[in-house]
Amino acid sequence: MTSIKNSSNVSMLLALIAIAFIAIPAISQAANYGYVNHSGNVMLYTSDTPENAIRNAPNISQHSGVILLNNQTNNNLIGGQAYGV
Repeated sequence: MTSIKNSSNVSMLLALIAIAFIAIPAISQAANYGYVNHSGNVMLYTSDTPENAIRNAPNISQHSGVILLNNQTNNNLIGGQAYGV
């Protein structure tokens, strides 16, 4: 009886490890992207690819692209005004 119980515990542990192994790369590849919204403000969107950021960023301006924000200096752009929009 304890053999079956231990076997099911091991199986459960292996299943949890497999789920974590699959989920961690998707989470760890997310990056912050800056974009300009319709009001001309620079906004932040977190996405796994720049293409998804452009496609899914809320209120993104028609002619806006995205810029990868990878450090605190880049993050200072967020909330500022983009002139000429």
